[in-house]
Amino acid sequence: MTGIRATRSTGTARAMARPRGRDRYRPVWLVLAAMMLTGMMAASIQISNVMTSMREEIQTLERTCASLEAHQATLSMRWNSASSRQVIMRRAGEELGLICPDAPGTILVASRSQESNSEQWSRVVDLVSPVGHTPTAMAAVGRP
Repeated sequence: MTGIRATRSTGTARAMARPRGRDRYRPVWLVLAAMMLTGMMAASIQISNVMTSMREEIQTLERTCASLEAHQATLSMRWNSASSRQVIMRRAGEELGLICPDAPGTILVASRSQESNSEQWSRVVDLVSPVGHTPTAMAAVGRP
């Protein structure tokens, strides 16, 4: 036998032949599948990192809201204590010279002279009345 026949009969020629069909592209499919799997894993890691940072921001915002609510409650307590009737009457007596009689709801103005009386009334009216509203007491004081 010649050398060619011996090679064919032993089967080494078939081992050297390339496969045809899907087996030929198998390494390409494996590489593409590995790349897709890597991309999906990277995307899932990125999504979990973003979710963790957003949860941290939400916790920070919740803490800030709780702090602001506590600050608002403190301001409300201070406002209520500063706007109580006792505090207002004390300040009115000190700053404007107003006297509170025994009858509730009545306020007397003690003044030294006619000029200071109109000045005091104008200050009281500016503090108490809304803009553009002139009480009748103010109109009566302005007349001699």
